[in-house]
Amino acid sequence: MMRMSLNKSVALLLVFVLATSSIITFLSVNADSRTIVVSDHYPAITTAIPIAASGDIVYVKAGTY
Repeated sequence: MMRMSLNKSVALLLVFVLATSSIITFLSVNADSRTIVVSDHYPAITTAIPIAASGDIVYVKAGTY
């Protein structure tokens, strides 16, 4: 009888851990992108590129760089 109770406890703990980790994974997703403007925010293309992340837009205004 005690073994059945232990198995149920382990199974419930496993379900709880899996459910919690799934929720944490979904909450940590950051899908924000930004537009980086060379000439307004950064003086050169070489300063804007390293700070750009995946999904960001680097907009280069007309000019000599």
